[in-house]
Amino acid sequence: MGEYVLQFGKYKGKLYRWLLENDVGYTLYLMDKVDEEERGGTFIPQGPSKDSRLSFLDYARSFQEIQDLRKYLCSRKPAPPVASEGEHTVGFGARAKDTCSRGLSPVHHLLKAGLHQIPPLSHPAL
Repeated sequence: MGEYVLQFGKYKGKLYRWLLENDVGYTLYLMDKVDEEERGGTFIPQGPSKDSRLSFLDYARSFQEIQDLRKYLCSRKPAPPVASEGEHTVGFGARAKDTCSRGLSPVHHLLKAGLHQIPPLSHPAL
């Protein structure tokens, strides 16, 4: 089946094997999309592109690595929500621990305050 040609999506014309080797994320996206459509009752399994998609997904599911990856991704806990923009680390180098609420330039604070037209900076003569 790896030599079958995709008849749908952004990789139309590529081999099934090529897609698994080059964009497993897209493969997982397709699996999730079809599962979601089936649960919601909106999946219509008709037409050549649907046949190709279902055939490709059967091929992809035949690999234990794909099943293991899906299981792993489903078991991960979602990242905690960010409480405040002001505490995000934004610096690097000597300012690696600086956050939005401290250590930024006055220009940033003007923008944050709503002043979007900043006068041109004056540079000393060289």
